[in-house]
Formats: sequence, structure tokens, C-alpha cells
Amino acid sequence: MICSVQLVKKVIEASSSSEEQESSSDEDLLLIHLMRNQPKKHAKIENYILSVVPRYCDMDFKSHFRLTRTVVEKVLEDLQLQPIKLNITKPSVSPEHAFLLTLWVLANQESFRGIADRFGLSRGHAHTIFIQTVKRMYAARDRYIIWPQNAVSLRRKILDFNNLRGNLSFPNVVGCVDGSHILINGPRGDDSYYNRKGTHSMLIQGICDSEMLFTDIYCGWPGSTHDSRMWKESPIYEKLKTNLLGEEFHLLGDTAYPLETFIMVPYKDNGHLTKKQKKFNQILSSTRVVIEQAFGRLKGIWRRLKFLNIQNLSYFKFIIIATCMLHNILIRENIDQVENLEAEEEFIEQDIDSVPLENIVINARAKQKREQLTVQLEHF
Repeated sequence: MICSVQLVKKVIEASSSSEEQESSSDEDLLLIHLMRNQPKKHAKIENYILSVVPRYCDMDFKSHFRLTRTVVEKVLEDLQLQPIKLNITKPSVSPEHAFLLTLWVLANQESFRGIADRFGLSRGHAHTIFIQTVKRMYAARDRYIIWPQNAVSLRRKILDFNNLRGNLSFPNVVGCVDGSHILINGPRGDDSYYNRKGTHSMLIQGICDSEMLFTDIYCGWPGSTHDSRMWKESPIYEKLKTNLLGEEFHLLGDTAYPLETFIMVPYKDNGHLTKKQKKFNQILSSTRVVIEQAFGRLKGIWRRLKFLNIQNLSYFKFIIIATCMLHNILIRENIDQVENLEAEEEFIEQDIDSVPLENIVINARAKQKREQLTVQLEHF
């Protein structure tokens, strides 16, 4: 580049030094124009995947990509990802290259300019690889986000919750449900993404077990949507209404959810709760906190979810589901991520909204079930 500038200067000086050279001025100007407008090749890290990554120690590899090398190989084998062909002039991108790029994108808030430089790609190609990879992961979601399939697995979930808090555990809990906001750059002309906290967001609804494993994820609603509406529109709600859990088992939710036989929620604190109702609320909340911790862990490790800068909102579900799959993989593989977590309080959702009055329908059987549990918990 320096040589090009010096050459341009010489051409300019030569073109103005003497009137005798006027005949070649057009050629000189053309040369200057070509030099000024020649494509600039951006510097990139060469062979990052092939040359740099293999030199990472195991700790550094896990710090950068969140998974261990062994687990990366295991996931690649399970997903059976295919090479990604970008265009006819470039070689295909290997599944390992594409997956490591995707892990890097989700683990950081780095711009695609920086990511492209690191992985030796253009910004457009880096983004294409990322989106294609999360779409392919989405297609395998049922192998990683798994709802209990039978009575045996349901009872195992209940036993795990009982062991979580001992005598202070809420009885017969299969999972805990909550919603969480993912901040986005709000689309122009659409106020539905403008939430009550004054930011633009999209919603995730998650159900997790006692280990913080997500057993169901539903996402994509605008940030202004109330949790109870999203809940009633979700596929899992329709299944639960068919007596999926039976009369005895249930989920736990906060006051944003309507009381049903399959979901127990706290008594609304109107200032006149009885002692046993307060104890019911306390035990329920102490058990239900695992879903808040699950969302905290999700956003703490996969930091792209702190703010998702996407122009095409249809990509949202692919990114969210792929990230929740990785969240479950970390837990199942028992990969410690303490060094990647920030203060837990920063991530815990504090949604104290109650169900809108117009959505409240008195469910006599659910009310009776909650009263029976209240009496049972009084003696804990």
C-alpha cells in the first residue's frame, strides 16, 4: 500500500511538473483512478482453525469454545453436519470449522467483522456459516431438549427435585417454567417488541428440571407479550391440557401464570395471606428458582444472548434453540463453566407481573389441589 501511495505521488508530481507532459495527462489520471479504487484486501488471521486452535491447551480451548475437544468431536459425530459450500470458487467449509465458528459467535459479543478476521472469512460468509449451522442444529433439537417420555422418567424428575431441597422441596414437581427476554435491535415501525422495561426484546419460554436441563423451549414472541399469553399459545400447554401429567404431578410457575391442575403458582400476596399460605409460597419459590438459575447460566455462558443483533427475526428461533441445546450438552457432559459466569443476580429474571385480570378463570379442581398441598406443606 505504501508503494502504491508513493507511485501515485510521483505520477501527480510528474503530471504537473511540465506542460510538455499534457498529452499523457489522461493516462496519468486513469492510472490514479485505478490505484485509488483498487480492491483492498483486509488482513485476516491465516489458518486459525488448522494452525492456532490445535496449539490451545485444553483449558484455553474450553474457555474460547465452552466445550471440550472430546465433546466437540462427540457432538459433530452425533449431528452429522455436512460441509458448507459458500460458492463455486472457494472450497467447502468443514463441519469442524463451521461448528467452532458457531460456538465462538454464541460465546461472545464480538462483531462479525472481528469473527470474520479471526476465521479468515468475509463477514458475509461468516454470517452464512453461522446461520446454516444453527439451522442444522435446530433440526436435531429433539435429541437434546427432551420432555420426559413416560411415567418412569417423570418419577425420576420428581425424585431429583425432592433431593434438591430435601424436606423443603415442593412435592411432585416435574419441572419449572418461566419466561425470559432477549434484547434485540428493535425493528422499525413495530412497537410490539417494545417491552415494559423500555427496551426491545423477544421472549423465550423455558421449562427445566432440577439440574437446570431444559426439557421444553418455546420462543419468538415480541417482548410486549405477557407470559400468560405466550404460555397459552405454546404447544406444551396444549399437551398438558390433555392430562399429560395426570392429576398428581405438576409444573411450578410464578404469578404470571394461571393456576391449573398441571401448574402450581403462588398465592397472590394481597397483604392478608395466612401463615400456611406464606409457607406454601416460600417453598414453591425456593424450588422454582432453578429455572431462573437456568436462564442465568444460559446467558452467562452464551453471551451472544445478552443482546442479539439480528436483522432477520426469523433466525431468532434457530439461534435460541441451538444455544439451549449447547446449554444442555454442557450440563449432561458435566463441563464446569464457573469461570465464565458473572454475578448470578445480574441474570435472574425478576418478573413480578401477575396474570391479567381478564385472563383469570377460576379452576375449581386446581384451587382444591393447591389447598390440599398447602395443608400438606404446613407440616414440613
